[in-house]
Amino acid sequence: NMKLMVKEFDKLGVRNKRMGKVIPKMPQLLLCKPQEFLKVVSFLEDLGFEKEVVGQILCRCPELFGCSIDKTLQKKIVFLT
Repeated sequence: NMKLMVKEFDKLGVRNKRMGKVIPKMPQLLLCKPQEFLKVVSFLEDLGFEKEVVGQILCRCPELFGCSIDKTLQKKIVFLT
């Protein structure tokens, strides 16, 4: 799982120094299932964010990628719009 997650971070432009900022904030991301992580990536892309911006979001707020789409993210989007 860990190697797969590092590859997914890399696809979003999060590597080396930037990854060093993400992991201390949310180390459990390295152990999550890639398909769960990719669901959140797809959710953000469906909202109109490009991959590069999703990578920036990952660096600034990695906790978001551990959230449930249905229970948390969707409700927050509805509240904010």
